[in-house]
Amino acid sequence: MASGKELKELEALAEAGLWDEFVHKVGPILERQGGDPDGRVYEILDRAAESSTEAALVAGMSYFKFARPNMEVDARRHLLKASRSENPSYARMANFALATHLASDEKHWPEVAARMEEAAFLGDVDAMAAFGAIRISGRMGVRADVEDGEEWLVMSSDGGSVRGSYELAMHMINSKRLLDEKNPIELLLASAQAGHEPSRKALFEMGLLDEDAHDPMLPYPVTPDGAGRTTGLVEAFVEHFDIEPETAMELVAALHGYPDWELLLASAGDPAKRKGKFDEDCGAEEMVERERLQASVVQHFLHMPSFVAEAVVETVRPTSSAPDVVVKDFERAVERRSRNMTVDDVGQSMMAMMRSVMSGIGLGRKSV
Repeated sequence: MASGKELKELEALAEAGLWDEFVHKVGPILERQGGDPDGRVYEILDRAAESSTEAALVAGMSYFKFARPNMEVDARRHLLKASRSENPSYARMANFALATHLASDEKHWPEVAARMEEAAFLGDVDAMAAFGAIRISGRMGVRADVEDGEEWLVMSSDGGSVRGSYELAMHMINSKRLLDEKNPIELLLASAQAGHEPSRKALFEMGLLDEDAHDPMLPYPVTPDGAGRTTGLVEAFVEHFDIEPETAMELVAALHGYPDWELLLASAGDPAKRKGKFDEDCGAEEMVERERLQASVVQHFLHMPSFVAEAVVETVRPTSSAPDVVVKDFERAVERRSRNMTVDDVGQSMMAMMRSVMSGIGLGRKSV
């Protein structure tokens, strides 16, 4: 739970109207706690939301991210306020969040389409994907315009949206034509490798992906010297990060570049198998890239913000040659990395769950 000192700091920042600093502090606290079990942070946040667009955005999205009870009306009111912000980042995220929230109810579809279009115009690549699919299909009260919808999908895919790549690939396959010299199968493979489940399902149903295709992992193997440290890593993830042993085994294997736990153990115990390359043997640039890749694996498995995943890798050091696993100073690492976050980073972190929800909602055509 938030400490008394943290609560006082939040109160002081809100009282002084230092909203960037307020959001910068309240976002990581909520992420660290997985919400606010005793409600004291929410109480301060909800008061601040009445005076601040920034706080309104975080308050509104906290309802969805942390399943806050009995707050749907207030959540929508906060997000409506944020959607009218003069700051395009806040307006973009608020419109996307509102559209995602309303998409499950058909009576709200015209508003969903309008808010998704607004978020797309403001630069949200996932909103571009959703609105492009809507535009092509002519659903939700939107006039069908295939060419315009295709342009949105291309922009979304080029902008790095895995949903955009999926929607574009499936549209090309269904319409039997290529767009912008893109290969639909390559788009699906890239999205599947990034953990996009609909892309993996589509490839499997086309016979292009094994049923047991693995989750994202380090793209090269780092073989441990014996099973002792790997077992210690599993125990550390179970104890410190509250995950099931089976998930911890899969995660540890992926962090070493192995598709499954049994293969990792067999390689670790094979005297003929070359061990490493361990962290201690990497140069500075190589280590930065390894930590980035491993953080993305942790983020995929544990569904946490990027800065928290980075702190996990920093403190656990999964591919170190050290014989023992010692998890220490994790919260300090989280706090240090959170200091480098901008207000927009906090909002994007809160949006992660919204986007995963959105990927399962068919706004254009039905998913494969």
